Amino acid sequence: MNKKKIFPFKVKADSYQEMVKRAMLFENEPNYRLGYKTGWGSTEKGHALGWIVGWIEENKHPYFFVLNFETADPDADIPSIRMKMLKGILKQLGFMEGKM
Repeated sequence: MNKKKIFPFKVKADSYQEMVKRAMLFENEPNYRLGYKTGWGSTEKGHALGWIVGWIEENKHPYFFVLNFETADPDADIPSIRMKMLKGILKQLGFMEGKM
């Protein structure tokens, strides 16, 4: 028996990508939109490994990024570190001001 999966809401085939974009969108500011997915784990050495992948959109142009870092500090605040690093890099490159 072939059962069709049914969402509790109506979905058009061309809107799946938009649904994922909305689910990943965390900042929708006047000058930019920032969407991402994060994670962390540990290396074989027991070091913390943090990552963030996503995009920043300015003036209707998306720019994609991946950030991956490792630390031996067992007390490192991975969520805070990865966001500070990401935003610092983006700002250094001229993003987040609506000029890109």
